[in-house]
Amino acid sequence: MWKDMTATFGRMFTRYLERVELLLDRAKGKPRTLYSLRHMYATFALTYNRMSLYTLAEHMGTSVKMIEDHYGQLLLRDKAAEVAGDKEWDREVAKREQKQLVLAAKKASRT
Repeated sequence: MWKDMTATFGRMFTRYLERVELLLDRAKGKPRTLYSLRHMYATFALTYNRMSLYTLAEHMGTSVKMIEDHYGQLLLRDKAAEVAGDKEWDREVAKREQKQLVLAAKKASRT
């Protein structure tokens, strides 16, 4: 019989955070939870340009609109650089988009 271990893992995660004194998010004054890892994953993926919005939404089992609604503020850096005409930023974005296209083509060829 399969047993859902989410609650057990959540308690283990809480105990670990208490032990390393990271349970409380000092900025918000709230305790971190297992769900905090999902938010951290999305934030890091967008902040460090690890993947496209589409890929992130696919990984997280949600829509691109939901990602935009909840994490849109992280995308403002790209827009600000675009509006300011930052050529270095444009090159970085172009490299990232090219990488994503190559990865998408590889994925498509495997299916």
